[in-house]
Amino acid sequence: MNEISDNILFKSSCVGQVIQEWSLVPLKDCVQKFHQGINTAADKIEYTQTGVAVLQAKHITTGSIDFTGVRRLNRMDYVRYKEKFNPHQDDILLTNIGTIGKTAIVLTDSEFLIAWNIFLISTNEKAISRYLKFILECLDEQRYYRTLSNGNATKFVNKSSLESICIPLPNLKEQQKIADILTSVDRVIEKTECQISKLQKLKKGVLNDLLTGGVGHTQFKNSQVGRIPRCWCVFPLKSVTKMMINGFVGTASPHYVSEGIAYVRSLNIRPNLIDTRNLIYVSEGFHRRNERSILKEGDLLTVQSGHTGTSSVVPKSLENANCHAVILSRFDSNQVQSEFVSQYLNSDLGKVRLKQICVGSVIQHINTKDFKDFYIPIPPISEQKKINNILISIENNIKKKQQKLRQAKNLKKSMMQELLTGRVRVKVS
Repeated sequence: MNEISDNILFKSSCVGQVIQEWSLVPLKDCVQKFHQGINTAADKIEYTQTGVAVLQAKHITTGSIDFTGVRRLNRMDYVRYKEKFNPHQDDILLTNIGTIGKTAIVLTDSEFLIAWNIFLISTNEKAISRYLKFILECLDEQRYYRTLSNGNATKFVNKSSLESICIPLPNLKEQQKIADILTSVDRVIEKTECQISKLQKLKKGVLNDLLTGGVGHTQFKNSQVGRIPRCWCVFPLKSVTKMMINGFVGTASPHYVSEGIAYVRSLNIRPNLIDTRNLIYVSEGFHRRNERSILKEGDLLTVQSGHTGTSSVVPKSLENANCHAVILSRFDSNQVQSEFVSQYLNSDLGKVRLKQICVGSVIQHINTKDFKDFYIPIPPISEQKKINNILISIENNIKKKQQKLRQAKNLKKSMMQELLTGRVRVKVS
């Protein structure tokens, strides 16, 4: 690849400034097929338990086709629709209703149909399908489709608006080379996503085994929380906490400041993680007046309304922060590690049991009184540490892969901006 020289001229395009020598061709002139899928409502489609998959927009939101949860129709109806609505290898799928602008490319010929909220695009001799797919993906990254969308409650983009988009086209060899380079980055992203998924499944399985079987036990007993090792105890949370209170409850927004004391809300609390990206700050005065909800390293914060039970431990970086409308628990460190309790509450086992103490029909809520009486299994402190260390090791591996994934996605975004505009030229034979 070569950097462009300073004296090259540029012109405006849908993806930004592109080099002058590239053609700008309306999308309608780059394709031989361009139409929506089956109008399942108008055609009064009757779905069946088995049969041929009917793909909806929600099945390609990740950039690839995911058949999980698809609805199906019988083979007789499939034969009726397949000529027009069964995509073929290298066809592009573009979502156009509700979720707009997500793309996927069909990798192999297979039997499935597309619904009304997906456009099928098949390129002609002017464009390489994978190159065009990356152009359409780039427009989504730039939120370009928002400028074309119509509708109130449900947004959509119509065919005529899309057809008029002028696509920057280098020669076919250069299109192919650009597509090959970006596809190689996609493969890294897909491989890393697969590794993360496997590690998350591994952690889920290991966590379940550790919370029911512990480390190295052969004798077990039944308890209020299910089967556990015989030497484990079962206590209500109030028996192992020094303090359990609500964070500040009331209107805090008048006390928000651009710089001040970090203020943790339920939206910051993720499973075993406090997300500081949307952290807000409150004044010193407000903080001092609400000293009961001042945080210490090792405190456990639990979401009380909405995503009930989601918990995370306060890290050192948030020591002396304050918190809003969450349950704050401070444990007796001689009996229990906050990290162990957090892992339990965020586990499938913990979530199922927490639902039993939730109240409210529209928005689920946990009362602090009920949370105090919530029983959890308590291994010896030394075993809690072993369990935490095993899980931390897997989590650290997941975090490394997630960091690699972020880097690959950022690299792809940068490369699309450079390659799809001609700012960086590729060498072709």
